[in-house]
Amino acid sequence: MKKITASIISLAFIFIFANTAFSLIHMNSTILPTASVSSIRYTVNVYMPAETELCGHYLVIVTNASGKQVVAAQSFNPGQTTYNFYEVTRNFVGMRIARLIYVEEEGPVCDKQLTTHPAYMYTYYVTGQSYLFDLYPSYAPTPH
Repeated sequence: MKKITASIISLAFIFIFANTAFSLIHMNSTILPTASVSSIRYTVNVYMPAETELCGHYLVIVTNASGKQVVAAQSFNPGQTTYNFYEVTRNFVGMRIARLIYVEEEGPVCDKQLTTHPAYMYTYYVTGQSYLFDLYPSYAPTPH
């Protein structure tokens, strides 16, 4: 009788643990949903000053609070104002920072480089939503 009871209890535990394991596998399959469902869009507008002569190469980037890029950088084009970035993630509370950065290249040094204050946003980010950042570059002399 003890062997039968022990066998029944063992089978019950196996069934419970197997169901738990299968439910965890199914739950993990929803952690990385498709990009269309889980994307957050960052729209960065770059408003150039009146003088449009551009020296050098610049990138538009979006980073987190620690400076790590969260989406691929886009090359800055003087005729383009709006840049859209899509981050595949879940809803979260955090900071995103949009920047225009100068890319060091071989060749002549520019007399004037664009500088801009970063655009910060600390909020609750929701998938499927769009968040707007505005950058206002200006020219500053290059330190020699």
